[in-house]
Amino acid sequence: MRMRRLLPAFVAILMLAMAVVLPGQEGHASEDERGTLFLNLTTDDPWTADMALTYAGKVRSMGYPVVVFLNVKGVRLANKAGTQEPGQDGVPPRDKLIKLINDGATVHVCQMCTKAAGMSQTDWIEGTKPGNEETIRIQMGEHTKVISY
Repeated sequence: MRMRRLLPAFVAILMLAMAVVLPGQEGHASEDERGTLFLNLTTDDPWTADMALTYAGKVRSMGYPVVVFLNVKGVRLANKAGTQEPGQDGVPPRDKLIKLINDGATVHVCQMCTKAAGMSQTDWIEGTKPGNEETIRIQMGEHTKVISY
């Protein structure tokens, strides 16, 4: 009989002890577990590029790792020459890419697509990287979230 009265108290004490001993074990993922945003950008359409790069900037400002992969016509956004139509906020995509790079994001550019667009790696803005096996490893990462525009 006495055991039945003590059981609820024992359970309560055990739960309290676990809460003290194991703080932060749940709900606090490591940076790797939180995930990397892998933004696959295939177009140089100003509206689409603006949305994609603005979103990537918001994610980066929240402290998440961001990788932008420019491919197909999206490689033109990395061209350091020429003018680009600005986004809704008046900022051209190239400037948003530069800001992302300066804020710690990584920008990979498809080499094959660059050639198809009549460009070369020397045409890219500073801080971009050629797409390669590293790009694929990041994209296929267990905690990577892929969004395509």
